Amino acid sequence: MEPIGGGGSRGADTQGEEDIDSEEASQDNVETTIAHGSSGLLATYFEIPGDEFPALAAREAEFELTAVIAIDDITRQPLGAAILCTASTDDAYKARYCVAVRSGGSVEASADACGCVACTLRGFGEPRIWFPPSSSAEVGRQAEEAEDRYTVDHQSEVAGQSSASSSLSVLPCRIYLRHCMLAAISLGPEAAASFLDHTFLADRRTTLRRHLERNPGIMHEEPPASLVDRYSG
Repeated sequence: MEPIGGGGSRGADTQGEEDIDSEEASQDNVETTIAHGSSGLLATYFEIPGDEFPALAAREAEFELTAVIAIDDITRQPLGAAILCTASTDDAYKARYCVAVRSGGSVEASADACGCVACTLRGFGEPRIWFPPSSSAEVGRQAEEAEDRYTVDHQSEVAGQSSASSSLSVLPCRIYLRHCMLAAISLGPEAAASFLDHTFLADRRTTLRRHLERNPGIMHEEPPASLVDRYSG
């Protein structure tokens, strides 16, 4: 399992967080991949009361809530069954939650008429929630273009300008990425390194570490006042 920055923003409940114009609007999710190293992904394991699960499921409706077995990173012993938010598809989400789709077209596909994430995002000009894996050829082309643009992008970032590190169709939301990175740092150097080296952009190839090296200004970007408590690590 590896975190991938390929899920679109939540739309209405994160206004002021994402930057649609620069395509820096993705969240984090987990996909099954070939392991990148001996230790794999480190994640936080926590428990909630059973009666809070419906609210959790509603908040994470865009994702598949996948049953996994959590392993203690020190003892390597199973901690027990857990739920992990993993990648889904637009079709799966709409079949469950989009009133316009479920009504067979009798309800308008809009934020006002439906209110689901897909319809809300469409109101912001974003036609999809999920960004599926690119083809191998596309991934290679994007990686090459990212390398070609590195020097120019880095100079722009140092000058204080927002810099998209590649031609990807979606990039991580800047303040959400900073929030996640601060949280990983607070768990110690091993957790931070795992997050940096086992999290990938939507091309499934560029690591988060490389993205932050190209865009160091992300870690200095403050969230808007309304999100300071929520997005400060």
